[in-house]
Amino acid sequence: MSRLVMKFAANVCNSPLIKEVPRFNGNILMRPLSSSPADVNFLQVKGDRKIAYQKVEPADASKPTVVFVPGFMSTMEGFKASMLDNLCRSHGLGYVRFDFESVGKSPGTFETVLFEHWLEDLKLVLENLVQNKALLIGSSMGGWMSMKMALDLPKKVAAIIMVAPAINFFKFYYDFFYKAVDDEQKKILDSGKLLVLQKNFGNIFLRREFRDKSIAAHLDLDKPLDIQVPVRILHGVKDPDVPFKQSLKIMSALTSKDVDVIFRKEGGHQMSEPADLELLQKTVLDVVNLLSAKAKL
Repeated sequence: MSRLVMKFAANVCNSPLIKEVPRFNGNILMRPLSSSPADVNFLQVKGDRKIAYQKVEPADASKPTVVFVPGFMSTMEGFKASMLDNLCRSHGLGYVRFDFESVGKSPGTFETVLFEHWLEDLKLVLENLVQNKALLIGSSMGGWMSMKMALDLPKKVAAIIMVAPAINFFKFYYDFFYKAVDDEQKKILDSGKLLVLQKNFGNIFLRREFRDKSIAAHLDLDKPLDIQVPVRILHGVKDPDVPFKQSLKIMSALTSKDVDVIFRKEGGHQMSEPADLELLQKTVLDVVNLLSAKAKL
């Protein structure tokens, strides 16, 4: 969601969009954001469904595997995903990044894909590519999905780090764009067909069935969520898409007693400025050390 809503609004208003790619100045040297074809593998889901992934083998299999769960329409070649690849390689940690069906290098079509398929993708990643347990790092929509996995597959999740978690966002996302499109496009959506909006920042797909069926995966933040693992939430106070106070509501709903929420006063939704990325790296290593210490007790 994140950048799409913000940029679409700017485009409607005919405001100039200037996209600056942040350069990370920390201790981990960034690799190129593209991946060679040889680096990409495929995991079979069901029938002809499959997802593309990349995996870094761990130096110590007893430590949790870091799994990056991307946000909506984000890919495994994104900035945070690539930064985490370098971090894990530098510290001998196992790492998995992947593209959801129909996104990035994963085949599929937006005419049939459902949110439940993406949840199944993540479930199969945990069951087939993670030897021990996973440290899930969920960005935006990926935070929602990480919490779902902690509830559905508690034995496979060691801890969760969420960056600007966008919980239950598809209904809002669809309704926002539905109001913005013209009458002819509304008719397409009302008929249940796929609508793809081609913008200068990429394609946006809308489909009523995708919206409606995603509601089955909603989390009720007014009730306790039985997630017992350590959880860290990083959120920018200047996030224009997901109110930062929602992270406090998530914290209150979690039954885990080991939950930290860290706000960055100048942070936006992407949390991709150098200081934001340094915080994410430090948080990952701190949680890995915490889990390693617990394992020795």
